[in-house]
Amino acid sequence: MPVIIPTKRCDLRCTHCLRTDYKGEYLDPDILARFLSEFKEHSKQRTQHSFTGGEPTVHRDLEGLFAAFRDTGHSLYVITNGQNPQGVEKVIDSQDVVEYVSISLDAPVAEINDLTRGPETFTRATENASVYKEHGVDVDFRFVLHEGNIDTLEQAFELADRLGITRLRFSTLHPVAKAESSGMTVDNEILRSGYRSILELRRRFPKIKAGMNTRHMTPFLQPDWQRDYCTPIGGELNGLTLLPDGKISFCCDLVDNDFVDDRYPGENDWINPIIGDYKTQSLAEIKAIKSRRIGRLKRRRQTDFAEGNITGARVFICENCKFYHYKNRPQA
Repeated sequence: MPVIIPTKRCDLRCTHCLRTDYKGEYLDPDILARFLSEFKEHSKQRTQHSFTGGEPTVHRDLEGLFAAFRDTGHSLYVITNGQNPQGVEKVIDSQDVVEYVSISLDAPVAEINDLTRGPETFTRATENASVYKEHGVDVDFRFVLHEGNIDTLEQAFELADRLGITRLRFSTLHPVAKAESSGMTVDNEILRSGYRSILELRRRFPKIKAGMNTRHMTPFLQPDWQRDYCTPIGGELNGLTLLPDGKISFCCDLVDNDFVDDRYPGENDWINPIIGDYKTQSLAEIKAIKSRRIGRLKRRRQTDFAEGNITGARVFICENCKFYHYKNRPQA
């Protein structure tokens, strides 16, 4: 399913954030409505879309975006930092199209969370989670795992249990420069330890569904995993990201992220992550470009693996995409 990024603006500056640009445009509701309508013509996939950012609830016409989903028969889930009270009200008013809200935390305790996200952010996020719950909006929490919070997993389950939240989502710290400069690290052993802890905690808290539930985790947990599959390959329109300016990129919006290039040694040419401009191109044209681009990435990956340039987790296409988009990229 496609990802919708209504804005890259955000009211926080989290240490591990992928973004480098917190300014820019707001997605035009008319462009979104056209995109959603055309999507239904080209795909039989479910019509629930990821709504992320930036912080999506700071969009200046959030009601107009929700109306586009309503008018085209689509739904969404909102990934949010849970800080914006006006945004909370607007989501509650549009819960006919919002299937659930996923609130990002860095830890289930304020002392650790607020180091990364800013003072009082834990209190505001958990209070607004309760507001959502009181108004019938389904809520879960998502955490980025790293050395500084891996010992708080039990507290995450306890927090969810206390607030009546039945889903927890865990992903991994990406190789972001500002995170590394702040001493935030993660390695395979940390993730394996976290994985084991989550399995045990699920047995202790049977009402809570939880796991390392993104495919980004698999290569860390199974370093020799080489399965030729990931979300952008799994369907013709899977992994498309509609950006605020109307352009379309791959699933992670690999345009202005803060990845550390030296994690990805190699000599291959950079591949532009922008695959189309929906202001001037049809979805059919963009779909064809995506297919060719994915084919190119797959061929590169297979060749590099055969030549010993990438191994284990790097065979995974999401890691491979980062490599090709960031190593040897043109300088601005």
